[in-house]
Amino acid sequence: MVTGASEVGSGIFRITVPIPFDLRDVNLYLVDTGDGFLLIDTAIRTAEARAVVESSLARLGIAFRDIHTIVVTHFHTDHSGLAGRFRELADAPVVMSGPDAACLARFFAEGPPVEPADFFAAHGAPREFDTIARGMFPSLSRLMVPFAADRIVDTGDAVATDRPAVGLLTPGHTPGHLTVLLPEEGVLFAGDHVLPRISPNIGLYDFGDPNPLGSYLASLERVRRVAPRRIFPAHGAVIDEPDARIDELIAHHRRRLDHVASATTAAGASAWSVCEHLFGEGLGPIEAWLAFFESLAHLEYLVQAGVVRRDADPESVVYSLC
Repeated sequence: MVTGASEVGSGIFRITVPIPFDLRDVNLYLVDTGDGFLLIDTAIRTAEARAVVESSLARLGIAFRDIHTIVVTHFHTDHSGLAGRFRELADAPVVMSGPDAACLARFFAEGPPVEPADFFAAHGAPREFDTIARGMFPSLSRLMVPFAADRIVDTGDAVATDRPAVGLLTPGHTPGHLTVLLPEEGVLFAGDHVLPRISPNIGLYDFGDPNPLGSYLASLERVRRVAPRRIFPAHGAVIDEPDARIDELIAHHRRRLDHVASATTAAGASAWSVCEHLFGEGLGPIEAWLAFFESLAHLEYLVQAGVVRRDADPESVVYSLC
């Protein structure tokens, strides 16, 4: 997708910003609410990202001071990285969900989360992966300007009033992933919750939901119930058939659960071996880290469903079919 600004709906502008990850870019949205603009997501803290946002605003004839509210859909760096800086430039409050605001507050107060010693080895990962994983969050933290949310919203809470917009919590990708619904127009700004080509990473992390995949599937049904006619995702093109895409995402995870179960024999398997079964070997550090925690999320979903049993001791964790 070409970076820069384009109008994608009546009074809705998309700014596509480059990011230094495999996804390559992220979509920010400006919504003309009549009394100014609502900005949804802020991109990552790089000079290139900031330059693209600033030049796009200039081409649209919009000043930062025209932005009255900044929504951060979730705490990941490609969505929250410039929120602190844009809040200063716009003199506008930053809106988040309670769970994700708490994750950020903990991150900035205590530093990045660290898995217990031998956590990865107990799950079957090679010893060197522990060192790789521990370096992941500190490197990503440089891509964020520290900030705290100014206002917390939950499902149904107003985000804008002149052009009605409300929050819709869709946990799964993060514990408090927040989408924004224009209820009178059937438009949903979905962040990373519903993407057109891929499923968002659904990982089981110690700072979050004990069953993120269960939450994600329930959140997809929550979106189906509000029946948006168009979905504006944070990565990729506009989704004009939301129900069909939701069906595809649910089917994808059902197939993945079947693959996980098939890799988890009665004799037992480690999460790392399941990860290799699902995603193959030779992944780069970030891809391996995401794949591992996604595998854990699917395993724990099956544990809670009574399909798989988890047997743990200080040195190993093994998953077996019930």
